Amino acid sequence: GGDNAFTGGDDDTSADTAGGSATADTGDGGDDAVAGDDERIAVADEWIRTSSDLAPEVLESLEVDGVELVGRAAHVRYVQRYEGVPVDGAGLVVHLLASGEVQGVSSSLTDAAPMGDPMAITEDAAREVAEKAVEGTVTSAEVSEIWIDSAGMLVPGWRVEIATSDPLGSWAVVVDGIASTVVRVERDQLGRTPAQPGLSSRVTGRVAKAIVQAGGDRCDLPEAPSACVFRPDPIYAAGGVLDDPGRANEFLTGVPLQGLIDPSSGVLVGEFADLDPDGAPVTFDPEPDGVWGGGRGDRGFEAQNVYYWIDYAQRTVQRLGFPDMLNRPFPVVAVDPSTVDNAFYTSAEQRIYMGIGSNGINEGEDASGILHEYGHALLDSVNNDLLVGGDVGAYHEGFGDIFAFFTSLEFRTGDAPCFFSWTDDVCLRRMDETKIYPDDVVRAVHDDGEIFTGALYAFFVALLDQAGLTPDACEGTDACNEIRDRVLTTALAANYYLTPRMTMPEIAGAYLAANEAQFAAADDALMREVFASRGLGGVDAMTDAGGGDLVTPTVEGIGVDIDIAHTYRGDLSVTVRVVDADFVDLCEPVVVFEPDPDDGEDGLSGFIDLAADPCAAFVPPGPDQRWVLAVEDTLADDEGSILAFDVFDGENRHSAAGLPVAIADADPAGSVAVVDASGDAADMDGTEVIGGGGGTIDAEIQIDHPYQGDLTVRAGVADADDAIICTVPILEADPSDSTAG
Repeated sequence: GGDNAFTGGDDDTSADTAGGSATADTGDGGDDAVAGDDERIAVADEWIRTSSDLAPEVLESLEVDGVELVGRAAHVRYVQRYEGVPVDGAGLVVHLLASGEVQGVSSSLTDAAPMGDPMAITEDAAREVAEKAVEGTVTSAEVSEIWIDSAGMLVPGWRVEIATSDPLGSWAVVVDGIASTVVRVERDQLGRTPAQPGLSSRVTGRVAKAIVQAGGDRCDLPEAPSACVFRPDPIYAAGGVLDDPGRANEFLTGVPLQGLIDPSSGVLVGEFADLDPDGAPVTFDPEPDGVWGGGRGDRGFEAQNVYYWIDYAQRTVQRLGFPDMLNRPFPVVAVDPSTVDNAFYTSAEQRIYMGIGSNGINEGEDASGILHEYGHALLDSVNNDLLVGGDVGAYHEGFGDIFAFFTSLEFRTGDAPCFFSWTDDVCLRRMDETKIYPDDVVRAVHDDGEIFTGALYAFFVALLDQAGLTPDACEGTDACNEIRDRVLTTALAANYYLTPRMTMPEIAGAYLAANEAQFAAADDALMREVFASRGLGGVDAMTDAGGGDLVTPTVEGIGVDIDIAHTYRGDLSVTVRVVDADFVDLCEPVVVFEPDPDDGEDGLSGFIDLAADPCAAFVPPGPDQRWVLAVEDTLADDEGSILAFDVFDGENRHSAAGLPVAIADADPAGSVAVVDASGDAADMDGTEVIGGGGGTIDAEIQIDHPYQGDLTVRAGVADADDAIICTVPILEADPSDSTAG
């Protein structure tokens, strides 16, 4: 790679844009070899042609998708296309060091070939199928044509990006273009905490109480434009202890507001934050004098607090050498009455919603929550094809906490690693957990995210120790800022090395790659030691510059990938089975999850490795060895759906069709998703004899309904108190079935 040094170009941009100590020391900073995008692409093209083992047809499928300059690295992105249509989630990124050398390559390429069958479903029909597969009221739906990698072949299909309200959410629905069935439903889980549906009707009235008009300035303010804000919340501002929440306004700080586009308008819209987005459910009166002097309980306080922190965060990102990462007025709804005890970033709408608190403390009052959601937005802006759920979903949540912690570090006093004690009265998550991968994985993205955040915090503490500092030295001072900047720069840069379906150890490898590019691997040995101690060592995030095969199996190994949405997963019993054509078990069922009343997470997702399980003998799936995901809801009231169920045979993915499947509430018969490799929604006849049984009971039904795809139908037995004893599934919901009756 040394002969491919960048030598110039009309659009030269110095890679050394990081401020202060966040940039690696390479002398005077002016000797880095830099070039225009055309030369960077030429270097990447040459490396792919000469150093990779890609087949000619795969090489021909690659199209340049852009070049990104990140501190002391450049990343040339390629997308894989056939006949002008992208392969879902397939691409390649060539990483270049400032010297011009190829550092390595991140790949999610497939060598599957397009099948010959033409698309059988129109864009409008795909949109209709997809909209039936999500919860809530659809507010927008963007449809794009894709190839779907299915059991080693590329099938034509559609990807539908959907935004919903009631409940608020973002969804990506993949629709098979031949079978007209839903292949999988991907949902954003990008909230501050697990969702808590059903609360909004009980607490919406608190909004009126929370937005009474201010009677005067609540803090000492600098010259306009300026505002009173919490840095980062009243508890931290009070030194870590606040016995009386009613005193919160005593700990406001007056700050200048930077970047306002038109301060005289009195509207909080600036270079990096838009607090007056279209469609906001709560609006605020303008402040023509440019002074936002209210405190909590005053109308508009959440908006001024959010504006300050989004602006502060983006200026930090740019100071560290990332001038193009979400550099625009980002829309935020400062008070959303329909979101309770939570905040969300939605990728479909590209905006943040800050909810209201059931305890009267709204989300927009806490910088930790604001910065957490902005962290989601930053990561999504860099890499918007990361699948939610599993390890990548856990990292998405972890990165939100990482960004919130380090961005506000010098303001965190008392118990600095604690998150959300102001809004929730307890530490919902911590930065300093000691969880180990994979031992402590519970397949809940918010909990599992603490594995990575704990490892990175341990690395930060180790760097402080080398400098003769302790975490206590960071409180209220800039003593730790140099080391903080190194860690945060590495975290931001690592996101450019990520690809869909990465494991957490591979994500740790991305941090090592970012450290190499940004700091000449100055912290490599220490970072490897800390990651290894948390079970995150020994896995590279990319193919090194020596070359090699860039096409890898979707998952190396045998197992299943599941995604279950449920408002209270502690109700659930989840089992994976392999059965014959009569639904008789071929191997001992694998228990994935058992009911746990203390587990309030809102879903279950991730990959389950079954390579060492006897069920591994029954891949690939087929009509005589069907793989079944069985989900039983054991208690009443909470609801959910099976969104995705995939079986991996070591090379190929086999997906359940006809999803999502509604999970019957408080029903011992349970609900199932079946993979039989037919490509069609599996015939559900016989599911009542899972695990054995026999005999036949006939029933005759007639249902009048204009859209059969909406329906889940069961027949069963109830006792004298109307408690369900057992049921038999007759029909599962199938959004593609528009039959009447």
